[in-house]
Amino acid sequence: MRIVFLPGLLCDGGVFTAQTAALARRVGISIADFTEAKTIEDMARAALDAFEGPVALVGFSMGGRAAIEAARLAPGRVARVCLMGTGFAAASDTERRERRAALDLVRRQGIGALGSRLGGRRGPSRPPC
Repeated sequence: MRIVFLPGLLCDGGVFTAQTAALARRVGISIADFTEAKTIEDMARAALDAFEGPVALVGFSMGGRAAIEAARLAPGRVARVCLMGTGFAAASDTERRERRAALDLVRRQGIGALGSRLGGRRGPSRPPC
């Protein structure tokens, strides 16, 4: 089995350091690269492009939403999905408004402003990204 890890918003593969270290000798591992992704579907396709054939997807936060989308797009390829800190229901109206506000903030002030805004939400139970 090959495993693709899908990081969350403002995260990179570092959020999965312990998991990839523990599994690397047993299975093929890839960290999805979302740098060119503009939508959740783009993120899902990037994850599916990591390997040919069946994959297990491990999604953290927004990466989990991309994992769900990948399973929808390619159910014959996605053998397993693990969601960590991820909502699985469709985005609520409040969540959609918050996302639009976040996008507007990034357009006006850059991605650093979003990182500062979200940094206040992290508590001891949230991993650093």
